[in-house]
Amino acid sequence: MEGRGSENRYFGYQGTVGVELSDRFNVITGADEARVGSTLGYFLKALHSLSVDVPRTTIEQEVEEYQHKFRLSRPVLQLHFPAMKMADLDHFFMHELPGVVSELGGDQGFCHGELGPWNVVITKDGNLAVIDCGDVRYYDRSKDFLARKAPLMIEATVHAYGDAPRLCEQIVVPHKAFPIVDLPYYIGKGDQQGIDRQIGEIDGTFFAAP
Repeated sequence: MEGRGSENRYFGYQGTVGVELSDRFNVITGADEARVGSTLGYFLKALHSLSVDVPRTTIEQEVEEYQHKFRLSRPVLQLHFPAMKMADLDHFFMHELPGVVSELGGDQGFCHGELGPWNVVITKDGNLAVIDCGDVRYYDRSKDFLARKAPLMIEATVHAYGDAPRLCEQIVVPHKAFPIVDLPYYIGKGDQQGIDRQIGEIDGTFFAAP
């Protein structure tokens, strides 16, 4: 803390100046991916070990949240994908995803809850800061590993974390959901560029030619 007003009228903190990790994916190198991933892995290992009096989110509630985001996205998805592809997306969110999450989930820890690259800041000297802790609570620990686009970073994060042998299995299927889970954010903002970008990611994730 940098300062405090009389009678606690205000507080001042030293901020971290940098750029969001999401803005660096196009320029970050393999070595940097691994370093960032390892740093996040050690951070999560410490974070998940904390015991804090905050609410807990059950596996059933996590599944309901995925499905809620899908329903919000559905009108826009229907504008871009034919009925056959929409049937595939319906099956994924209503059957495949719930089955996998229910079978493999349940190992709760104190989590950030939205640890995507938009909530990780990289400073000029390469240090990392995690921001926006408004969703912290107990979730299945895999939740903090899902929003990653760089395979080397995911691998390095899981390796540094080190004590969850089923973690890779837990990540694979829910990770596919993220382009759709993020879509309502761009819809709500009326951000057509963001919507188009997410649609491209969804198409590549679910329907890319083998």
